[in-house]
Amino acid sequence: MPSGSGPQVAYVTGFAMPADTNEHVVATIPVSSWNNLGGNLLSFSVLMTGSATGTLTLRVRQGTAITGTQVGTSVVQSTVAAQVNTPALEFPDTSAFGVQQAGGQYVLTAQGSVNSVATLNSALIELETIAPLQ
Repeated sequence: MPSGSGPQVAYVTGFAMPADTNEHVVATIPVSSWNNLGGNLLSFSVLMTGSATGTLTLRVRQGTAITGTQVGTSVVQSTVAAQVNTPALEFPDTSAFGVQQAGGQYVLTAQGSVNSVATLNSALIELETIAPLQ
């Protein structure tokens, strides 16, 4: 994915948090290759409806699993039954992984503090390359 090329996007709908408190992969960016001195710009946005009182923690990780290195900060969203929330965040990945990869991927993950804490009505994760303006 050369600098300045179009973004890579993964989008899912209707992801109900399972009846556990484990971290789960929600969406995975398609396999991409990049070589950008500035790294990558990652963003996510979620439309969610609470199913119980608790919290939902959203993370972006390098790779394809919950064991990948976390990029940026976590978003911890409070949940209440039937309450709609729209957490979102954007941040750069300037690590060695973010600067150069052949076949790299990122995932959006979610972890509830209680069983079945929410449904992610829609979730989008986006990868863009960072390039200096000319």
